[in-house]
Amino acid sequence: MNAAGPRGHTYVRDADWHLFIGDETCIPGTFAMIEGLPAGAQAFAFLEIGGAEDVLRADAKADVSYIWVAREGAPPGPSTFLDEALEEFAFPPGEGFAYVIGETSNVRRIRHRLLDRGFPRGRIAAEGYWRPGRVGGHDHV
Repeated sequence: MNAAGPRGHTYVRDADWHLFIGDETCIPGTFAMIEGLPAGAQAFAFLEIGGAEDVLRADAKADVSYIWVAREGAPPGPSTFLDEALEEFAFPPGEGFAYVIGETSNVRRIRHRLLDRGFPRGRIAAEGYWRPGRVGGHDHV
C-alpha cells in the first residue's frame, strides 16, 4: 500500500485501521491516501469544513466513516472544533495509525490529546500545513 499526501512526508502506513484528522487544507492529501487504501481497509476521517456545502466523498474502495465538523461561519484557524468530535471517538480494536494535518496549533493539540488517550507516539503522523499570518512553509509536529 503506497499513497502519499501532497508533500510526501505523510503517507499511508500499515495498520488495522486509519484515523485521518484535519481541516479543509488536508482534504486533497487525505483523499489521496484514502483512495489508495485497499478494499476491506477501515478508515475514519474527521474533517473540519466551513459548512455543509463543503462536504465531499473520496472515491474509496475502503470502508470509510466520515465525520464532518462544520465551522458554520467561524473563521478557519486555531479552534477546538475537531476536539469534541474526537473525544467521543472510541478507538477500534487492533493497531491504528493517525494522520493529523492542518493548522499547526490544532495539529499539535490534537496530537497531544491522542497521546494522552494512549495512542502510541510512533503511530501518529502530524503535519502543520499552515499558521495564521504565515505565507508558505509547514511544520512537522
